[in-house]
Amino acid sequence: MALSVGVSGHRRDPSPNILTARLRCRDGKSVKIVPFEMERWQSTWENSVDFNLSESGVQPIPLRELLRDEAVTERFLDYPLAYSQGNGTPELRAQIAALYRGATPSHVLVTNGSSEANLLAMWHLVEKGDEVVVMLPNYMENWGLAQIFGGNVKALHLREDRKWQIDPDELGSLVTRKTKAIAICNPNNPTGAIMGDAQRTAALDAARDRGAWLLSDEVYIGAEREGPRTESVWGDYERTLIVNGLSKAYALPGLRIGWIVGPPETVATLLGYHDYTTLAPTYLSDRLAQIALVPSVGKKSSLGRARSSNGTMRSSPTGSGTMDPSSPTSLPPRGPSACSGTLCGSIPQNSRGAS
Repeated sequence: MALSVGVSGHRRDPSPNILTARLRCRDGKSVKIVPFEMERWQSTWENSVDFNLSESGVQPIPLRELLRDEAVTERFLDYPLAYSQGNGTPELRAQIAALYRGATPSHVLVTNGSSEANLLAMWHLVEKGDEVVVMLPNYMENWGLAQIFGGNVKALHLREDRKWQIDPDELGSLVTRKTKAIAICNPNNPTGAIMGDAQRTAALDAARDRGAWLLSDEVYIGAEREGPRTESVWGDYERTLIVNGLSKAYALPGLRIGWIVGPPETVATLLGYHDYTTLAPTYLSDRLAQIALVPSVGKKSSLGRARSSNGTMRSSPTGSGTMDPSSPTSLPPRGPSACSGTLCGSIPQNSRGAS
């Protein structure tokens, strides 16, 4: 699998690099897909029901609303349907980097949705026998990916009696010398809970003590209905990968724009993996993302919807922040859809935000 074919048709060894080394170690072994049961169920039914109670984002904005005026629309219509830069244009990466203190465009890789960002991160990080601690409940992509790449998953449960916070002592007991990554989601999907100070510190300390990576899914930052914007964990620990995108808080799921923010050398390695997946974001999506990330535009159109009382996050039948899986009329939540959660209601007093 790690061999390439030369012009003559004879196989030759390629120049060694991290990506081919990872492929070589799996040569001759089949990759077993762990069924993504929630996604398969939801994708099967979400477009054929009258009322989708599991929708986790904000009502997507129309293209006309994003473009705003006739002059911008005319310029957009003149863009060519061309290939775009594989890692995202410098302009878009600069805008994304500006969201994270001390980050530069070299810290950013643009992906096709945050789901691809998770795939690239897990593909790079997880080797056979590695342990990955995953916060639950959650969107179960990382849970499956870690197993697909040969890892052993350990569940870090949010505790209802702690207002959906983790128990720092439980986290400490889960992390070992084999722990390769700790995957958190803040604000959490699906409860909407925001990590408290003690829990945030515990996650950072646990990763730092074992030299593990901290993989932080922050796709719901900016969707808080009340209270301050949640603070990213970026900048607190060098072995951190941030996953985010425009699908949820920005109300732009159709653009399929996500990103990873991490150390430049790691981002450069992940770009090599990206070459084998989707190669590049679309030209038009990259340009539309640049428009969406202009602060004055985002507040009026996409992010403004997330914090508006007119947002479309729907309450679950159980009113508990999760759907009742036994109900034949409900679909499992892809994200925070209950108005009792912090993304659709008030933020609990012990939750943590940032100015």
